[in-house]
Amino acid sequence: MVDFFNIKNNLNIKTRESGVELLRILSMFFVIIIHEIFYFLPSDNLFVVIGRVISWPAIFCFAFITGYFLILKNDQGSKIKRFLFLTLEIVIWRILISLIYLISASFIAHDSVANFFYDFFVNVIIDLISPNFWYFWAIIFVYLIFPFFASFLDKNYKNGKQLLKWILWFFFMITIIATLGHALIKVIHYNFSAYTDWATFGIVMFPAVLGGYWHLIEQEKRWKYNWKMQLYGVLGLVIVYLINFSWEWWMKDGGTARTYLNPLWTLAGWFYFLIFKGFKFHNKFINWWSDLSWWIYVLHQGFIYLWASTLMSYTNLDNYSRTILTILICYFLTIILVLATQNFDRFIFKPFIWEKWKKWFKNINEKRKQQSKLQEEK
Repeated sequence: MVDFFNIKNNLNIKTRESGVELLRILSMFFVIIIHEIFYFLPSDNLFVVIGRVISWPAIFCFAFITGYFLILKNDQGSKIKRFLFLTLEIVIWRILISLIYLISASFIAHDSVANFFYDFFVNVIIDLISPNFWYFWAIIFVYLIFPFFASFLDKNYKNGKQLLKWILWFFFMITIIATLGHALIKVIHYNFSAYTDWATFGIVMFPAVLGGYWHLIEQEKRWKYNWKMQLYGVLGLVIVYLINFSWEWWMKDGGTARTYLNPLWTLAGWFYFLIFKGFKFHNKFINWWSDLSWWIYVLHQGFIYLWASTLMSYTNLDNYSRTILTILICYFLTIILVLATQNFDRFIFKPFIWEKWKKWFKNINEKRKQQSKLQEEK
């Protein structure tokens, strides 16, 4: 894990390209906009429609960047062990943040203990395996399999690249079929698409694999990112946005239109990458902030949105001002919770809980080995 409180000595933060890290920050801000912008305004409001459409490439940008950097990151050691520790850590922090909200909300509403435990079980524990948490399991799946891709590429680059190409085509065909299937609803009023929240791994896997594949091509061709690349990215984004607005106008259903244009939104993530990769500079603060954005992605949730929107509901502001302030409050409140979580992790959880648990597990493992050795000697 990145040490958020030691920017000066963190070599990783100093050396990364800040243009790409700025895109990661923007993506997470877009995620907050997608979830928050319609609390005080109707979904067909022009401000809401434009805000959600502009922000929609958020997950695709984030996944593209993740795949781009992970594809050649072949770390030594147990990949499964690192994956399990990362997953466990995120799940623990999500539960803790949810508990903070539930305790404070129950105290304010004077809820009974029974209601508290019911909300905890249904809205926290069960929610971890529900479609609401799809974005976490999708990105964590990328973190699981991409180190194996990187290892395979090290051993057999040609076949590894071909495998990525096949996977890319697979997810492309799935998203195309889903798009065409849902378009048929408009014509013959029957849903041929099974592309529901449970199947949204493609939303993350498609751009992640595209990002990894693009990194391989970039290295082979030795392409340089300049103003021409950025111009291609801008033109591509304009085309994607125009197609989406046209699709929404035809279907009269913004949510459906955005969801079933995933092939185009994946390309939008790529176009954004071309634009921001062209900004060549290094800034330690932006790189530090970008690391927070990864945790904002895995820890953002409805409880935090409810805090911000509830606070704004008590004001006398107009709905547009409420919406803008809710988005800003929600974003910075999420950052505060992430920092608090990391601070707790650094000074309390790891030294006093995690290390003791690891020591206890290690002792049990050593005793088991000793017993096995004694049995073999007998």
